[in-house]
Amino acid sequence: MREGEGSKKKREKENSSTTPSSPLTSLCFNDDIQGTGAVVCAGFLNGMRARGTPLSEARVAFFGAGSSAVGVAETIAAAVAADTGESVAQARGRIYLIDSKGLVTATRGDTLPAHKQGLARTDGTPDMAGLVDIISAVRPHALIGLSGVGGAFTRDALTALAAVTPRPLVMPCSNPTSCAECEPGDVYAACGPGALVATGSPFDAVTLPDGTTKAPVQANNCHVFPGVGLGAVLSRASRVSDGMLLAAARAVAAAVPQSDLDAGILYPPVAAMRATSLRVAVAVAAAAWDEGVATARWVERGGGAAERGARGRRPPTRHPPPVSSLGAPPCSCATWPIACTGRAAWWRRRGRAWWRRWKGRWARRE
Repeated sequence: MREGEGSKKKREKENSSTTPSSPLTSLCFNDDIQGTGAVVCAGFLNGMRARGTPLSEARVAFFGAGSSAVGVAETIAAAVAADTGESVAQARGRIYLIDSKGLVTATRGDTLPAHKQGLARTDGTPDMAGLVDIISAVRPHALIGLSGVGGAFTRDALTALAAVTPRPLVMPCSNPTSCAECEPGDVYAACGPGALVATGSPFDAVTLPDGTTKAPVQANNCHVFPGVGLGAVLSRASRVSDGMLLAAARAVAAAVPQSDLDAGILYPPVAAMRATSLRVAVAVAAAAWDEGVATARWVERGGGAAERGARGRRPPTRHPPPVSSLGAPPCSCATWPIACTGRAAWWRRRGRAWWRRWKGRWARRE
């Protein structure tokens, strides 16, 4: 009876310890807003590098004014302000937000949601509703689509963009493919083969009238979030700050050599994803240290400790085979165990058997 009562009390204590009185906190970030902001910002930085446009002069038009578009715009404003030394408010002055009613201004007459108010025009820019009129008046160097409206970048709009900006940067980032604002072929046809294009959805290569082939690059969040997660874990960051995501954007942009930029390639290849993630992780860990949110004291900027740690934490190139001592799996599938139903069940059975054996040895030791 005493042993039973003691075991019961022990179980109650263990169960109560797993339910803390204070709310749990997790290290996380919003990939849809912050991750997209970082990857689009990287494409914007490389697009301006390819054009030779100083960031202090770059004008950007956003078609779409949802939370994702505003998050991307704020990331670009922060990057421009950090690189040029101007204030974020001055950097916002060269960003033009376009929603379903036209150019977002403070004098338009409607009540703006809170997330649009920081980017509303207050400099006397006239109210305009048509995309062609806005492009002709604003003369943007970059046109970024995050509206989810398929075909919104019409031939007239792209032709107007080409008339005011040679070699423009066009980023139809909405996905899936049916929601993309335009296709890469439309941009090359209207703006010429020198136009810079990055899409949010995958598109096939485009064959131009002269016979050359242009393969559009994809602004995919996979360039950012593996390295952000690894850098946050390595630095033991207390939170994922905006500066860490901005460092990730710069790391992705720096991974593209000038020769690729001259060819219109704005992002590193997917085949180099591991090297890109390593570069991003090191930059994120260093930014966490600089901003005072890193709790791992060995993370030090320029000392190489973060890179050595990131290399040690990266997953192996190939998944290890099953341990021979556990016997052969029930199928010959070459995938990772959890990708195969048979292997998953086999690993679960083996894990339970190992746990029973381990508990038995521990009980005998006591």
